[in-house]
Amino acid sequence: MLMTELPGEHTAGDSSNQGMTVGGDGLDRTRLGPAHRFRRDSGNLAPLEMPTKVRFSLASQVQGLVASDTIFERVVRATEVSLRAFALGSEASMKLSFTMGRDPEYPDWKRYVIRISTSLDFDARIRLWSEMDAWIRKDLSQLSGATPEESARIKDIAGNLFLDMELV
Repeated sequence: MLMTELPGEHTAGDSSNQGMTVGGDGLDRTRLGPAHRFRRDSGNLAPLEMPTKVRFSLASQVQGLVASDTIFERVVRATEVSLRAFALGSEASMKLSFTMGRDPEYPDWKRYVIRISTSLDFDARIRLWSEMDAWIRKDLSQLSGATPEESARIKDIAGNLFLDMELV
């Protein structure tokens, strides 16, 4: 393969993280040095040096459901995308953890809970919780299935989804 060095670009032997053209195809590529490390955040890779404003995690039980239930996976994916967009638009950093809750008196009843951790004060937390709840409800109401049964299942999952935030 022919390596072509263009003006302002660096060859493969250069250790800087600059764009380079490989094989004359005209595509700029960013090369990362060997010391550049990544962390995984719910399937996304982010450089370790970059502070994460929003962290989203799935409990192992939720991960199992996502792997085995395509409708549940769609709801979880839509929930994550929606809440990440909301959180990135807000000024607060936060941790979102998708878990499952159960009621000992009603063993067949499942509840999907997103726990929100943030360092905001009480009033800001109340406002944030209210805005996030309205935001996610609006986005989930737009999801629909290919069949009436799938749509009913999506509606059922969304109806059993709760946001939980410590207010102290």
